[in-house]
Amino acid sequence: MVTQYILQGGFGGTPNADSRIAVPCPSDRNALRNPPRQHVPTVSGNIEEAVDMNNQILEIFSKTKIDFTKTIVEISGGGGGVEYFEIKPRDFIRFAKEDLKSNNDSGLINAITNAKRAIDCQIDTILQTFGIKFDDLPIATEIFINHINENKSDLPQKLKLIQSLQIAPGSLTSNARTLRNKLEHYYKKPKLKEIEDAIEIAELFVLSCESKTKLLEYDYSISNEVYENNKEDFEKSYVRFKTSLDFYYDEAKKNFTIASRIENKITEDVSINSTMPEYYFLMRMLNTLGYTLDFNESLSYLLSYINHPIPKNKIKIAEMNN
Repeated sequence: MVTQYILQGGFGGTPNADSRIAVPCPSDRNALRNPPRQHVPTVSGNIEEAVDMNNQILEIFSKTKIDFTKTIVEISGGGGGVEYFEIKPRDFIRFAKEDLKSNNDSGLINAITNAKRAIDCQIDTILQTFGIKFDDLPIATEIFINHINENKSDLPQKLKLIQSLQIAPGSLTSNARTLRNKLEHYYKKPKLKEIEDAIEIAELFVLSCESKTKLLEYDYSISNEVYENNKEDFEKSYVRFKTSLDFYYDEAKKNFTIASRIENKITEDVSINSTMPEYYFLMRMLNTLGYTLDFNESLSYLLSYINHPIPKNKIKIAEMNN
């Protein structure tokens, strides 16, 4: 069995673990979001189940015979993020700015504490949005992080995850974190300029995260051959690709579905939840939709993880439409 790890609050810590686009017909989409499944393998189960999930995804990818050297991506639908907490990240930014105006020691110390809280709250909001327990990260997150950056960063685990998911650069928070550590562990009063910088960094971090999660594109398809169906066919099926890999994110169930479409029919699909490393590769792909180079990199990470034979330097996004 794989051991689950618990993070220690705050930033975490090291775990001790075209209008015409590729939109599937409504019946396909509903079926995929409610697949009849007896059992979903998870990383928290045995290793054989995790390997089996990897093999299932690779098999789905292989059956479509998509040429990833000339990939076409069609974005077909999305939604908005949900706010989960009574006090929002922007509230803590406002508190920090108000504290700064007090111009006394207590206010200055509270200002940097609230700047740090804004970052904490934003991170936990993102994790909650994607159904990830922010106080008990699955070990799948560590597997994902190790594959992305080999865990070289000295950031706490939650920030490593945010950085690896391409939601915001972890470096935005390093100065604020360092200042708060000085305050808590060395009882050093930060300088006014340092506090102003920390509030600015926290605000930039919150804005960066909001820009990625406010309007998420949940559905998209990947192919390399456009199906030139006529207008009547299009109005019936909404499909531009004859053969494709279709990706869906179900916000209610907090899971991803990958489906193979061959000859305009869904032939196979698999659901992935947050206990599986593949979930985080798909989450990174979702976060980089619309950014060709970033999505190219995200796709290459997934293909590498599932042991797809194509070399990473051969993968190319030839076209991205929304």
